[in-house]
Amino acid sequence: MSESFVPHSYALRIIARYKLRISEKASSFKKLKNVKHTDALNAICEREGYKDYYTFNKIISTLLERATFLGKQVQRVNCATVESPNLRVKYYLFKGELALEYDISRPSESVLIPLHFINYHTQWAGWFDESNQIELRVATPVDPHQQLEIFRNEIGKQIYVINKLEDLFLWLHCWGGDALICEELIKNDGFLSSWLEPHPRELF
Repeated sequence: MSESFVPHSYALRIIARYKLRISEKASSFKKLKNVKHTDALNAICEREGYKDYYTFNKIISTLLERATFLGKQVQRVNCATVESPNLRVKYYLFKGELALEYDISRPSESVLIPLHFINYHTQWAGWFDESNQIELRVATPVDPHQQLEIFRNEIGKQIYVINKLEDLFLWLHCWGGDALICEELIKNDGFLSSWLEPHPRELF
């Protein structure tokens, strides 16, 4: 039986964005300073916080290897393709935005991890301040089957269905991306449950 593979398209887009950013900035620097392309790449990588272009490439290689591993990870593949919403419970739509964490002295340990989270569907719940500048919002459930249709068939984006605690942990700390999460898991999570109460729009 062949191994299932679902590319981590969100991570791959971010990796491609990092590479393009360095490439475009290096090209501009090369023209401006009239230097060799390799010197321009090293200068831009150093300016961007990397030790040099070699280190940047090592980071990119590490991220691509990790993305390949996640593409074959059974739990992730299942949540991206097989797991389905339970019709008897409510679901909320979240996104975990991936960001790069690395140490220039250990580029082979670089990772993309979710560091910022967004709840797509909220409703107004009042004002946070007396001057009525900051809204209070509260998360609202979505139609999970409608969202699956939109994401997978209309706009062609990956989305996970999270029904298990283990899968929630992996999404929060590893996968990131868009996810439909069942209400019970959110209520029992000290972080995500904050969205079920009125909170300032700028809080998260």
